[in-house]
Amino acid sequence: MTLFLGCYGTTGQQKDFQHLQEEEEGLWTMDFDGVVGNDGASIGIWVRSPFSTPNKVPSSMRVCSYKLAFECSNNEAEYEALIAGLKILRKLNAKRISIYGDSELVIKQFRGEYQAKHPRMRAYRNAVLDILKLFSEYTLTCVPRIQNTIDDTLAKAASSLKIPTNSSNKFEIHVKHRPTISDNQ
Repeated sequence: MTLFLGCYGTTGQQKDFQHLQEEEEGLWTMDFDGVVGNDGASIGIWVRSPFSTPNKVPSSMRVCSYKLAFECSNNEAEYEALIAGLKILRKLNAKRISIYGDSELVIKQFRGEYQAKHPRMRAYRNAVLDILKLFSEYTLTCVPRIQNTIDDTLAKAASSLKIPTNSSNKFEIHVKHRPTISDNQ
């Protein structure tokens, strides 16, 4: 069972059909991270549309945190994050994707540079390969942890949530960027 903590999305103004088609065919970007700690396992995903501009609010993005309510290794959590992010990209009708993560093992297993010896790791790698067949173009890049801060923060935020045992409830966490009452009043 995976408990979804929150997936916040933004979209720009109303888009016409031409703009939506250009966005679907442009290069989408996704960062992923999985963590396992004393509070359990969780994942973070950050997806940006093709028209995202660095250091500015993108025309479309998704930031998601998930608490994994099952035992898993850190590598399994990384795979869970990658697969969840790929599923989000599919729902957004992305065709061309660029993926970034800090898990050298996951990325090198995917590329065939490392063997996936354990049956569970092979199953995860194969699941990723199956989903990637649905995209027209993709890249998967390993980045240093220092460059993986947003999705790492999302994963860590989810891991600190204390959930009741055997709960199947959905929990949402939203970020408010402005106070309800403005400073002018």
